[in-house]
Amino acid sequence: MVTLRTIDLKSGLKNVSDIIKSGEQVLIVRPYNKNFVIISEVEYKGYLKAQKELESLRTEMNLKISSD
Repeated sequence: MVTLRTIDLKSGLKNVSDIIKSGEQVLIVRPYNKNFVIISEVEYKGYLKAQKELESLRTEMNLKISSD
């Protein structure tokens, strides 16, 4: 993971996008620990898919428990 300051993001958006395209995650450090992470769209969609699968498993487990 690459760590940058907000000013780096503003001054070098192309460089940041190149870093993200290469598969790296970018942590943007902000005052008062209000940081955020930038990831690629492919990685984001992977997280969404995994989250949906987990929710589906939780629902399935809850139904199984309640029917016992």
